Amino acid sequence: MGRRHPIFVRYPLISKTHRHIQPIRKDTKSALDYVSLMLFFAVQHTVQARPWFKKLFIKCTHKSIERSTYVLFSNIAFVLFYLCWKDTGSQIWQVENKIGIIILWSLYGAGWMLVFAAIFLKNHFHFLGIRQAFLHFQKKDFPQEPLVKLFIYSLVRHPMYLGFLMAYWATPIMSTGHFIFALEMTIYTFIGIQFEEKMLIGFIGLKYRDYQEKVPMLIPFSHRIVIPKSVSPAN
Repeated sequence: MGRRHPIFVRYPLISKTHRHIQPIRKDTKSALDYVSLMLFFAVQHTVQARPWFKKLFIKCTHKSIERSTYVLFSNIAFVLFYLCWKDTGSQIWQVENKIGIIILWSLYGAGWMLVFAAIFLKNHFHFLGIRQAFLHFQKKDFPQEPLVKLFIYSLVRHPMYLGFLMAYWATPIMSTGHFIFALEMTIYTFIGIQFEEKMLIGFIGLKYRDYQEKVPMLIPFSHRIVIPKSVSPAN
């Protein structure tokens, strides 16, 4: 049994003795496998989202299928990521207090609700690339997606990512594999936001820089984020 905490949280790995050195080594090997899987997903998801890759793809195909193709390959990469992921079974923590369990599962559910709300507040069909293909089928051009500042977008600039982070970490039972996954995805999220915001400044210009200065990145009601002066907006 793990050591009990006053708020009834067990830390099984922390309370293990030297008898469990071999499982820890096994966890270390698994961690390397997890990092490899994460890199596979991150490379696809990041490279295909870069403007230079989009221009190359559009040159070879058509802009109406660029977004839907990106979504398709991202889903394929994540499914492979999911199927190849094997948890070790060991635990980092386990919350035993019933109120604590309810709070964590509520945060988990709220995180997923936030993800879908963020997508639908923009344009779910545009997000998936369906709108672009449909308008092309109708022989209509599709404008760039406008900057949304309503509702949750007036509280944080990236509510979808905030929802994902809540879903990653809000769990009463944190296994080693889950912990590594949550940590990797959290690091990737923060790195990805930096690339995405530079790209948005390039597309939208001063309007997005003004939005950055007024609305925090991920934490509602936090202090204003300082934007590096080295990032120059588009004219």
